[in-house]
Amino acid sequence: MIDYREICAICGKSCDVKNHIKEHGLTTKEYYDKYIKKPDEGICKICGKLTPFRGIIRGYPQIYCSNKCHGQDPDAKILHSDQLKNKSKKEKQETRKRQIDAWKKSMRR
Repeated sequence: MIDYREICAICGKSCDVKNHIKEHGLTTKEYYDKYIKKPDEGICKICGKLTPFRGIIRGYPQIYCSNKCHGQDPDAKILHSDQLKNKSKKEKQETRKRQIDAWKKSMRR
């Protein structure tokens, strides 16, 4: 387990903030949203809905709320097609299989 020592933004104490904020009556999400979150963080790039919160250390690492929104982003489509452009048919099939496996794994949560 990672010891996440930081200065508490509320009282200035050097501590494991993840556990310490309970003393202030806040959840990790509330603390992150109020003291750490950047203005454009946690909002889907396509539809404006909230993206998943992954904890005080990771915050809101995703820029899309769903695979549907990721598929609608023209920048992501261009990047994906550029990555596949120089691959053989077998490599493209293997890439697609890994994508499907990752999607199935994330949907089982």
